[in-house]
Amino acid sequence: MNEQELINGIINGDRATIKVLYDRTLRISKSYVGRRHNNVGDFNADIYDVAHYAYLKFSKKILDNKLKKGYFDITLIRVVKDSWHTIFSKNNKRKTVEIPSNETYFDPYFSKILDDELLYCIEKLPTELQELIIKYYYEGYKVKELQEYFNISSESNVKQKLSKARKLILKYLKNLK
Repeated sequence: MNEQELINGIINGDRATIKVLYDRTLRISKSYVGRRHNNVGDFNADIYDVAHYAYLKFSKKILDNKLKKGYFDITLIRVVKDSWHTIFSKNNKRKTVEIPSNETYFDPYFSKILDDELLYCIEKLPTELQELIIKYYYEGYKVKELQEYFNISSESNVKQKLSKARKLILKYLKNLK
């Protein structure tokens, strides 16, 4: 489902689209919380709290027409990050935040880079590489899944594209310093 289809589905209240967006938010939340969680408290509950809070904030952005065209994934990642910081303090202790009711993975490749700098560099990537990086590192897609999703001829080509994207990000990061 492309960006515009997701936006239209959310605006129209389509349940299937809402589930797709929530699942995407949940995958990004698993990645983000996995890199920050200090194993105090209920890890899975924390993931769902961040995902739910982020989903509500992101849906509101869509409904209020405050989402820039072409920035769907980056904005969703930023909303997840902001949701984490709303719910948890700097030392990862849970704050008292009212959250409306309604297998984890971790890739350490970019874990030491400040999130804002990293997202800025991801935004500068060509669209295909940007989407690959987001789906691989933030949404937890496997190489085989990326091959099928993007209709790439082989897993080796997916790995080459990911490598190219990482090198570009590192180049962009060096230029920031």
